Amino acid sequence: MSDRQERQPLSVKVAEIQEILNDAVKEFNNTEFWEGMLKATARFHRYSVNNKILIYVQKPEATLCAGYATWKKNGYHVRKGEKGIRILAPRTATAKDKNGEVILDEKGNPETVTFFVPAYVFDVSQVEAGEGAKPLPQLPDYEGASAAEDRGLYEALEGFMSARGWTVEVMTLDAELGGYTVHEESKICINAARSPLGRATTLAHEVAHALLHADVSPVEYAHNLGGVRSLAETEAESVAFVVAQAWGLDATSFSIPYVSSWSEQDTKVLEAAAQGVHKAAHEILEAIMPTL
Repeated sequence: MSDRQERQPLSVKVAEIQEILNDAVKEFNNTEFWEGMLKATARFHRYSVNNKILIYVQKPEATLCAGYATWKKNGYHVRKGEKGIRILAPRTATAKDKNGEVILDEKGNPETVTFFVPAYVFDVSQVEAGEGAKPLPQLPDYEGASAAEDRGLYEALEGFMSARGWTVEVMTLDAELGGYTVHEESKICINAARSPLGRATTLAHEVAHALLHADVSPVEYAHNLGGVRSLAETEAESVAFVVAQAWGLDATSFSIPYVSSWSEQDTKVLEAAAQGVHKAAHEILEAIMPTL
């Protein structure tokens, strides 16, 4: 970190990071950028939407990030001269009025405010293991995933929905229909004609619909009124791509063209979808992925 960076006021540092985010959002309509961001979501689902974007635009090849202290605690040290990846870390403080008095809520408890400060993380490629370093988590291997295998993803997703009181059924459907979700019955149906990998990614898509779109009007969805269906399909297939990627499966050939078609690479649609994708993907992956 340079002396100039150290001397900058906190507000200037935050503004600089916000500018990186603003520039990144303008790139959402670039198919390659959106694909890269989804891959970053698969790797960093525990980070906020904004921090995933920040990691991706500053170090697109990053695969496993942590702060300096976390790496040190696990027996690794950051190599001299490595540049940290800037993110925004939330902080809370007791709210005070202009006279410095603590502001209380209706129950008499002190109110708090949340603000953000600059923080730095480092990718695994920037650190070296010391003596007794803890083993690193195994990253997914994306090579050789054929259409005939899903590596247990379907079963994991079925269990995820079953725990929430939903049923998943495999049945004969029209060839062009991969599956559908019935919110009123808490049921997901999957086309039996799909390959195991196709069933798994379709189920991930429908799970996203189940988590995100219970309040969508069937009429608005059917006729895409106000772009409702465009947003829903962009979110659902983006989630499917993220979940598959995190599981070590590559759904690029289908998912990315599908998202591009429904979103029409409209920056407003993709910006609106980013929060939903983060919410659903994080909820799914927190439940089905092994704890690191």
